[in-house]
Amino acid sequence: MLGHAYQTELNLVFCTGTGGPLSARNLYRAYKGIVGKADIPDINWHALRHTHATLLLQEGAPIAFVSERLGHANPAVTLSIYTHAVPGLQAAFGDRIDDWLGAETRPA
Repeated sequence: MLGHAYQTELNLVFCTGTGGPLSARNLYRAYKGIVGKADIPDINWHALRHTHATLLLQEGAPIAFVSERLGHANPAVTLSIYTHAVPGLQAAFGDRIDDWLGAETRPA
């Protein structure tokens, strides 16, 4: 409807009605409205980001994928921050390695 007035140069997925970037204030206001209507815990942006990363890791997402999603310089940064946030990660993957090796390699 806006024709040439619609901003397409940034190719944004989430944008204003004219195609421009959303302001942080308006995005935060919209987030607060969604949280209120959904009756879910109101957590801050950083905690939301941390929760997202932790849930991905708990579901077995590769660390390189999570690192890229978070915009970390390399996966080592992500590992140093989030490995402790996933209790049982070492044990779970230890069990998976045992499964890969097969029952015949396990001690009796």
